[in-house]
Amino acid sequence: MHPSRGRNPSPEPDIPMATPTRDELILELKALRAGIVKNLATFSFIVGGKTYPASDALALIDATIASASSVLEARANLADVLGADRALGEQNAPILKGFRDMIGLMYAESGTMLSDFGLAPRKPRTPLTVEKILARSAKSRATRAKRKTMGKRQKAAIKGDVAGVVIAPVTADGGGEKA
Repeated sequence: MHPSRGRNPSPEPDIPMATPTRDELILELKALRAGIVKNLATFSFIVGGKTYPASDALALIDATIASASSVLEARANLADVLGADRALGEQNAPILKGFRDMIGLMYAESGTMLSDFGLAPRKPRTPLTVEKILARSAKSRATRAKRKTMGKRQKAAIKGDVAGVVIAPVTADGGGEKA
């Protein structure tokens, strides 16, 4: 804090304490419980203006341990349940999509029937504007020119012309012309 705001700045910065994990909390509470049973079995604790006999303190600790343990078990079960749910979803997704598609095709003309199934009618395809058609055509021509791709007739029109090469026919008696 700034000194002019009326508070004295702390010479040491505030360092937040780390919160123990549930496993660590259970271990700490079990050690606290064992210490109370061994050394303070007849002691009464005064916390927040209220008196807690050792038996009440032990019951409170036991309840906290049980609660933390149940959270750990629930988390372990949650991972299993989520994995099973994910696997079932992946298995059933194509079938459910098929159901939706079939119902969508059956009642494509009736928006009210589709809404009974929780489906929305498909939007009609918007036609391309003249500018988009021209741009698509120009892009296609530019791509073909860049890649030097040709149609069947364009390829057939290309003839090779090699000058200065004599081609000797191959005969059955072992070769071409003899000198």
